[in-house]
Amino acid sequence: MARPLIIGLSSYLPPHITSCEELYKLRVEENKYTGWASYISASLIAHGSGKYEVGPVILPSLCRRTLRIPMRDFGVWIAAEEFPVKKISRGLRDYSNYNQVASFIKEVAKTHGEVILHAQGLFSVNFARQLLYLYKELKKMGIVIVAQQQSSPPYKYYNEAYPGLKTRIFSIIAELLYRSRARFIDGYIVMNKKTYSYLVDERGIDKELVIYQHDGVDFEKVSPEKYSNREETQWPSGCAQKLILVSHITRDFGGYTKGVTLAPKILKELNRQGYRACLTIVGDIIDTELARWLREKGVVLTGHLRHNEALEYIASADIYILPAHPRRYYGGITVAVIEALALNKPVVSPTLEHVPRDDIVKYLGVKTPWVTEKTLKDFIDAVIYAIDNYESFKPRQYAQKIYDIRVMVANIERLYYNAIKNNEK
Repeated sequence: MARPLIIGLSSYLPPHITSCEELYKLRVEENKYTGWASYISASLIAHGSGKYEVGPVILPSLCRRTLRIPMRDFGVWIAAEEFPVKKISRGLRDYSNYNQVASFIKEVAKTHGEVILHAQGLFSVNFARQLLYLYKELKKMGIVIVAQQQSSPPYKYYNEAYPGLKTRIFSIIAELLYRSRARFIDGYIVMNKKTYSYLVDERGIDKELVIYQHDGVDFEKVSPEKYSNREETQWPSGCAQKLILVSHITRDFGGYTKGVTLAPKILKELNRQGYRACLTIVGDIIDTELARWLREKGVVLTGHLRHNEALEYIASADIYILPAHPRRYYGGITVAVIEALALNKPVVSPTLEHVPRDDIVKYLGVKTPWVTEKTLKDFIDAVIYAIDNYESFKPRQYAQKIYDIRVMVANIERLYYNAIKNNEK
């Protein structure tokens, strides 16, 4: 009997990418913008039970193309099908032809008995109407649909996250569209407590069909032993407390909500209180004016680093900080935070609110209020507490119970099993 086939569907393509050639280089040579579905597929290949066959991943592109992508962190390759996108608004793109996407999935499904579509974009703005059509078409063939939340809030909460009259009107319309297509969804993956409660408590979805799971990290590969034995990354001389933050700033939105603009104030206040702190931000900052200003204020910027290089930097730090703005709430704990925990670095961040087990948060670091100018002092006080109580934390030991990639894959496979049963009803 054939194993169920997993097809991934990703949605995000950054607006600054302007050609197929550029995108090919980024995806194949640099392993960037490969999509969340690619990550899931590679995870299943590398760490799965073998009960599911991993099929092609559908990715947004500027052209129609078939390719194979090396997922180097996993040591595997994935098959990918790129489909063209169109511009919806500034910073937003969506597939230009959902008939084409549906036809491809149907063609693949003809040669397989059981197919699961693992779709990103449960509450994405640009997916609201189009996914209703796509899901209707696929359910006619009995395809199982598992929907993955990324950083977007449930439509009902859009106005809470992005206040405004237009947002309020949109959230009402989008919520109605979501409820129309929800009957076609067999399983859900969410990244935060509020969305989990929305689905289970308010919408009445069976708990067996909803998992509260952020991305997993391979704790065997991302370990202090592997990265701490390397030559220490260069920090400015005289640092007694080394703080680090990972954030990518693109031309549209990117990582601004990770509190990058607050970094100079955090650094200044720590040093005013007698600490000899240094703060490094790892990642692209395409906003050149912001990058110049941060350097002038004493913040170290690394620019783009390969993944292993970024992990070396984190391993050489003392504490990982993430002064995330309330608009970051629906993005979950973030992968970089989990990697820092895997490297045994205490984390100071409001995103620790998303840890499913409240009893272990105190071992991971310090959970703070969501950070604005008004709550910045509370965040800085939490950083000071983490510095002064460094030895009390056991981040790697406790985070591994929830965020190891093997735990994530086992949870997803269990959800697939439950989703198939739900589809058969």
